[in-house]
Amino acid sequence: AEDAARFAAEYATALQAEGVLGCAKHFPGHGDTLQDSHLELPILNLSLNELKEREFVPFKAVLKTGVPFVMTGHIKFPKVDQAAPATMRRGGIALLSGRQTLPSVSRASDGRVLLSELPRAGS
Repeated sequence: AEDAARFAAEYATALQAEGVLGCAKHFPGHGDTLQDSHLELPILNLSLNELKEREFVPFKAVLKTGVPFVMTGHIKFPKVDQAAPATMRRGGIALLSGRQTLPSVSRASDGRVLLSELPRAGS
């Protein structure tokens, strides 16, 4: 997670230095999935604490660079929410927008949240 955080932050910084708006994606983490979420619904059996310790780390680093956008990932985390993927629940978006108290996640520089309009498996 630390290597991914460092590389992602360096990339985001380089984009911004060249005048390109970056986007941190796919929150809350797509790193341990093998499925393409455009074709099927990835499921990760990680607890909220595991997400904080591992999957949120790169997002925290990238958000510190001032990246203006974060895109959610269409992934189901049954240990956090058994009913729906992160993109389909207010709780998943709330983690990102800062409406829930999670010290390891902060909002994008001005609170913008991108939601994909592409069809997703399981939606």
